[in-house]
Amino acid sequence: MPLITMRQTSVLMNKRVLLGWQSRKARLPQNEKKVPFEMMLPLELRDRVSGKGGRTSEVGCVQEMTILFACLKTNEFNEGACAKEISNFNNCYKMHLDKEFQNKQERQKGGVSIGKELHSRELNVYLKKFPVQKGSL
Repeated sequence: MPLITMRQTSVLMNKRVLLGWQSRKARLPQNEKKVPFEMMLPLELRDRVSGKGGRTSEVGCVQEMTILFACLKTNEFNEGACAKEISNFNNCYKMHLDKEFQNKQERQKGGVSIGKELHSRELNVYLKKFPVQKGSL
């Protein structure tokens, strides 16, 4: 009779731990070659985009506003002690309004901006230049 008796399952468990099998508790990913591709919709872009996603709630001068509120809090909401912060906030807000007005004027002219941030109207101008040919696939 052997001095140390071990069950066979504990040996198998140790083998799994040593080989790293136990770390895989989730399913294996499917083989892409076995899954057939089913086309649900035609693989082509539309001729236009909607403007819904372009609406951002971008707020200007947040940092100046927080500095102003911190100053007002420390001075017990005495505006005379925070005159510098109030003027900084007002100047920043005027600059923000001027930038928005200039952007709106450029969009109304119909000019297309160059860069990574395009408005939906500008993107529609580009897409009209290169229409999608129906049934090309």
